[in-house]
Amino acid sequence: MMSRRLYLGALLGSVSLLGCTDGWPLPADPTGRLDTAALTDTGALMLGAPAAPTCASPQVATWTGTASRVADTYPDDVDVTVTWRLVGSTGCVDRYAPAGDARYHFAIPGALCSQTVSPSNHALAGADGGLTIDRSTAPATFTASAATAWTVTWSCTTADGTETMAVEAGGLWLDATGTVDNGVIAGTRVEPDGRLCGLGQSTLPCTYAWSLAPTS
Repeated sequence: MMSRRLYLGALLGSVSLLGCTDGWPLPADPTGRLDTAALTDTGALMLGAPAAPTCASPQVATWTGTASRVADTYPDDVDVTVTWRLVGSTGCVDRYAPAGDARYHFAIPGALCSQTVSPSNHALAGADGGLTIDRSTAPATFTASAATAWTVTWSCTTADGTETMAVEAGGLWLDATGTVDNGVIAGTRVEPDGRLCGLGQSTLPCTYAWSLAPTS
């Protein structure tokens, strides 16, 4: 016997649908409207959100490690212990915010005294910088920039007493782009322009270093 063919015409929003069944019954629909969920189950209609993008590597929720900026002549340095936490994604591009601790080291060369700064440590804030990882390529690429600044008291102590001075501490501690090699983000960069070191007040070159690994 020749198979039964049934033609459907339906209007869903602004989408006009013409379906065809061949040898299978239509889903029951007492409301008179097209039962799209049932039709999807039977293979006549496939509607829904677009498929998730196919990325070249899996997403990482957190990256943990260290970063630093070290002046080449005398201490005007900052180093951090940092965890970058995922805060958003668009397609295969992930965005992270930092949390952790920054430490500042400072000394005036030639000063004949015991030098200290206080407070030498400062908590990182989420607004201090950003890490972006693009997983659409293999290997993935990254861009990172972060700075943490706070005011410290520099003290110079001799047998005759102590002199103090307010100093702007910290500054830029990460400024890098590159690839995620073997699942880690690591490297060094020498910055010859002292204006791009720290708070931009130095005339000395500096070296940036960073090392991050996935923790989940």
